[in-house]
Amino acid sequence: MSKVSVMPWIRTAEDIQEAQDHMNMLRAQPDHYIASEAYIPEDALVYTKSLHIDDHSYIASGAQVRGDVKIGKYCTINANACISGTVTMGDGVRIASLTTIVGFNHGFDDITKPVYQQPCSSKGINIGDDVWIGANVVICDGVTIGSHSIVAAGSVVVKNVPEYSIVGGSPARVIRDRRQPKRSSVEQAASTIGQQAAEDWKDVLKNCEVTNEDGTIYLVKFKVLLNAYADRELKIAAVTSCSNVTGVF
Repeated sequence: MSKVSVMPWIRTAEDIQEAQDHMNMLRAQPDHYIASEAYIPEDALVYTKSLHIDDHSYIASGAQVRGDVKIGKYCTINANACISGTVTMGDGVRIASLTTIVGFNHGFDDITKPVYQQPCSSKGINIGDDVWIGANVVICDGVTIGSHSIVAAGSVVVKNVPEYSIVGGSPARVIRDRRQPKRSSVEQAASTIGQQAAEDWKDVLKNCEVTNEDGTIYLVKFKVLLNAYADRELKIAAVTSCSNVTGVF
């Protein structure tokens, strides 16, 4: 294992030439296309049924690539990532170390048989252009990642990701649209509270004390929620987004 095979972004034309014997062996297999400016070191674990990798893309040392895989231009599959099943990616896709992208699934519907005896299925995974996938991400079969998206480290992606989205969590959810201006932490927190209140207001009201004399509502649990935050600006932002509320502080 060499330094350049672990960090292929420092590769030179000489490094690509030295890897030609290994890449020519892969090229000789049916349904395998490896562009002249692609780079696959010998210690990358490539056991594909079909492979298409365009110019200026690389697969780093220790990365596992198997199944039916198509990789566009300027893509990076970093060390110890795993890509298996049917996976298609566009141009400029960055895949960090230890990420797992699995374009197939085990069958498990028949409870009378062990999982290993049941057939696998494959919907495939499609990744658009200009996508950054952080370390330790898991992407499950059937998912489409829209172009220009970012998947935060450690996320588990089980649903489609819209274009220009930043997603994170397990399961991954949209954090924001990259085309929208980035908001301050107070604005973001106030918006999140507002969204949660819109979804949960019926449940909140069940736990509120209602004063009939003046028609105001005293939100007991809302007070507890706000007092959990140390930032007074967050409290103010949350309160000013509400109406007909008293006794918050």
